[in-house]
Amino acid sequence: MKSQASFIFDDKVHSEQEIEKVVEEIANIKNISSPNFISKLKLILIKLNYLNKIKKELSSFYEEKINKDNKSHMNMLYDIWSHFNENDTNIKDIDDKWRKYKYINNIFYNIVKVGFQGKDPLTDFRGSGLLGLKHLWQFSKYDLRAENVFKVATDVKTWYFYAATGINITGKVIQFIEEGKCDKYFYDNNNNINLYNFTQSLYNEFFVGFNNMWIEKGYTDFMKVNTSLEEFMEKRAKDFYVKLITKKVF
Repeated sequence: MKSQASFIFDDKVHSEQEIEKVVEEIANIKNISSPNFISKLKLILIKLNYLNKIKKELSSFYEEKINKDNKSHMNMLYDIWSHFNENDTNIKDIDDKWRKYKYINNIFYNIVKVGFQGKDPLTDFRGSGLLGLKHLWQFSKYDLRAENVFKVATDVKTWYFYAATGINITGKVIQFIEEGKCDKYFYDNNNNINLYNFTQSLYNEFFVGFNNMWIEKGYTDFMKVNTSLEEFMEKRAKDFYVKLITKKVF
């Protein structure tokens, strides 16, 4: 049974044929002939296999890096900047340079306002990869609540790095899933989940939830964002996750 046990609890993604084979082996070893039991065992293994598939797919998301020569990547980065700076008097000059798809390190001349931590925004994405950029871009452009989050993050009294915080939240979403906190939901909804949409929805809720906590607690020191984010994940993230899967908005 050792090989069968390792099959069940490993982290590999197996084919349906491999699952059927190990079910047959277990049934033979344990002298089980009940079709109902065998059917249930197969279903359990299929669901566990789906969890492995989810984790592997998640890894592929954040392992993909941003490429400064990729026009779609650079356009997302520019969209974030332009979305919150549409009335800036220098936007025409910036826009002309970006339309030529020339990546310039100091292109975001007021990068701090958008919430990156340096002149080259790509360095902020080292830990989250392309997934961090996609999350931040989609939240900023398509979630109406982002306007209020950005307003809080750029207010002199409540200021924190909007973009950098958003990138950190992508890391928290990945950690939340990898720690198995969504496993039961994935298990119960086998093959009915668009993982990217799920991570985006979780990201949106976490970002809004963190921002709300930042206001409620009266935090003002941007140097404490990381500890505040840890506080949110420890005390409030689960509640936002439960609300999300109840609403099923992804």
